[in-house]
Amino acid sequence: MAPNHPIPTTPCKNPIGPAAKLPHAPPTTCPSSGQNSPDNFALLQCSVKCDMHQVILAVLQLPLFTQAVIGFCRVAAGIPGTWADCTQYLGTMQLCFADQANFPHIAKQKGLFNSLTATLPVIDCSATNNSIDVQSFLTFADAILQIEKNQQEVQCQQEAEDQDINMLDLPSIHSGKRQANISLAYKLDLLAHCFDTLSLFLSQTEPNGKPKPKKLKVLPAFSHLKPGSKAMLLLLGQVNATPEAVQLADDDTLLPHANLQKHCDAIQLAAQQQLYSLNIALQTYRLISTCLDCLVKTLSPSDIDCTRDLLNDLQVSPEVLSPF
Repeated sequence: MAPNHPIPTTPCKNPIGPAAKLPHAPPTTCPSSGQNSPDNFALLQCSVKCDMHQVILAVLQLPLFTQAVIGFCRVAAGIPGTWADCTQYLGTMQLCFADQANFPHIAKQKGLFNSLTATLPVIDCSATNNSIDVQSFLTFADAILQIEKNQQEVQCQQEAEDQDINMLDLPSIHSGKRQANISLAYKLDLLAHCFDTLSLFLSQTEPNGKPKPKKLKVLPAFSHLKPGSKAMLLLLGQVNATPEAVQLADDDTLLPHANLQKHCDAIQLAAQQQLYSLNIALQTYRLISTCLDCLVKTLSPSDIDCTRDLLNDLQVSPEVLSPF
């Protein structure tokens, strides 16, 4: 049944071509309050960029576009006709977009979500079957509402997480920074654990996968031995203990094999430790010598008598190391 009142709609189909324009609202769309209302069609036309087929390529001015859409929804809500009439009027916006690249920005516009939420219930679904423009409006409205709902869900989840963290009596800092710090600290701890595990694995295996032999550890008592020191004399005394014990023994007296084995193991350990200490000392000397050569080249021809001081601190004789 035809309505008994004029329905605000376009008088004719828009021309197809570069000069095509969005339809203008007829004078009947003006509210009865007597106040001057904006021309929603004009606002919509100047806020978007369309191609020759009236497909919206981009939204040039988001505030004007939002104002136009909200204006259409308000006028549609005030039409005293059927829901089909309101639906047909909303379709005159021709919101057919080439893509949804602008939709996240459009969804952030103030008032648009509430306006579309109040408008969708009055749309006649049966009127959308034969109208591409109405289907385009519904697609636009559904996408905007879904984007806004997703953002609200994320915000609610963020607030819930902030509340949980506040219950732990953590320092009162910005929630976003606090969560970022907690997440970063957790990742650093996890990374450190992975490095520790990897280092432990590499220290116990060789590149070919075979078990790596344990390195000989230098005891602190033997790592800083100096010529003529008490530690050196004690070490030499322990080494000479076995030969002296053998010389003092009678011909008919035999030293227990276990005692000899203990002395032998002790001497072997001392020799290995000294060899390892000498190796470290030699490597240290070579490193310092290399650094000193670089300094000499830089400071030449300055006095470099400090070389002997360095060697004295290392307790290494230049004559002994001269072959290197």
